[in-house]
Amino acid sequence: MQELCGTKLLSSASLPALPLRYDSRSEFALCTIFERYIPGWKPVMSETFQIPILDKRIDFQIQNTLLEFHPIMINRELKSSDANALFRQIYKRAPRFEREQLVDLLTAELGAQYSARRWQLIQSSEHRGKQFVVCRNELEVYKNIIKRFVPNPPRLEQFKTEFYAATAEAI
Repeated sequence: MQELCGTKLLSSASLPALPLRYDSRSEFALCTIFERYIPGWKPVMSETFQIPILDKRIDFQIQNTLLEFHPIMINRELKSSDANALFRQIYKRAPRFEREQLVDLLTAELGAQYSARRWQLIQSSEHRGKQFVVCRNELEVYKNIIKRFVPNPPRLEQFKTEFYAATAEAI
């Protein structure tokens, strides 16, 4: 404890950690996996997990890298109800192959827009200069995070099995 003008203050070391608050089952799963595999990583609110950046939050920080796990869900990403309705109409009329192309194209574009918005946010904060990665699915997490930060990464199939199991556990 520290004392200032006769008033006792708690040191930051004696303050209890903030409780973890998961916004999704995927966040819970990734916390579980990162803690298991990434040496020294622990989920700590506002430090390594749910890091506040201006009026938003970034999901994770691993060393000097900020990570946002953001699966693209077209119906949520399209802000206009007219755009959503038009997309559904075109999707329903298109042959299967073109549907897949349309979804891939739109997912890539919406993902790039999301990444750019978050990058701008980071550049306007005290986190400027840190690396930033957006992963849209578990395969991207494996390629961009697990293989990079885990000394002996599990095989992809094992990672996916653990990811899905932890996701189900979060229910």
